[in-house]
Amino acid sequence: KQMNKDPEGYVPIAVIASTKKIKSLVTNIHLLTQAIRHSSKLVLSADGKKVKRKHPFGEKEKEELQVK
Repeated sequence: KQMNKDPEGYVPIAVIASTKKIKSLVTNIHLLTQAIRHSSKLVLSADGKKVKRKHPFGEKEKEELQVK
């Protein structure tokens, strides 16, 4: 839903940081940003405030989520 709001598919890091799962792992947005910079699956925007997948979410991933 958030990805659809941005023409390039980015999601604000603040949205990611506000999820229960991420809050339980990281309390500092700077650390989260650093982790994303080193990720092989995620890309940070030029301004460092948004994140998106390197490879678009495909049908295979969607099917895997529906099974879970």
